[in-house]
Amino acid sequence: MPLYSHHDARTHGLILPPNIGVASESKIKTSTVDEVLDQFQPETDFAIMNTSVPSGVPEQPLGQEAIDGALNRLAGIVKLGDGATRVCFAIENGLFKVSGTGNLDLSTLFDPTAEYEDRAVVAIGLPGRLPFVHISPAEDAVRFPRDAVRAAHDAPGGFAEHTVGSILYETGRVHDKQDPHIDLTDGKLSRKVQMARALLDALAQLGE
Repeated sequence: MPLYSHHDARTHGLILPPNIGVASESKIKTSTVDEVLDQFQPETDFAIMNTSVPSGVPEQPLGQEAIDGALNRLAGIVKLGDGATRVCFAIENGLFKVSGTGNLDLSTLFDPTAEYEDRAVVAIGLPGRLPFVHISPAEDAVRFPRDAVRAAHDAPGGFAEHTVGSILYETGRVHDKQDPHIDLTDGKLSRKVQMARALLDALAQLGE
């Protein structure tokens, strides 16, 4: 049963090759990609290579840094394999300043007076095509508590070394620092579902 997509995953026009590269060894990311591929193209037996690739951005990226991190990871995984035959995926979660205009704010400068929300950034590399980037829409954004965002910024090392999820976990406000989303939304949206929706939506758009 499709659990993730805002689209019908079976009505796409994109056929993926069986060789896949994922720029992560994180269990939450690798299992998400595996399940998304099974939903998107269940008839294919994918061969997936999971490899840890540095993002080149702070542990807690802001705005454009999250996009840069996903693209950096994607470039790294593409270099490690045959980009002519493989599809490569990279995912980077990041905080985006809540904008009153409705436009996505890509600022990398921290504003202690602002509200921030977490979104998943997906980068996909298809053979012979430029990298495609998709960001979670507003309905899948998760607002993070302002005091926890400020605490991560003000901690020694700041966002370079601390995520807001780790601060929330250390203070007992969430049960999983890798997935604070599930507690912050009272079980309505996990980070895994957020990422999976972004992946499936990106694949659906690539198939249009």
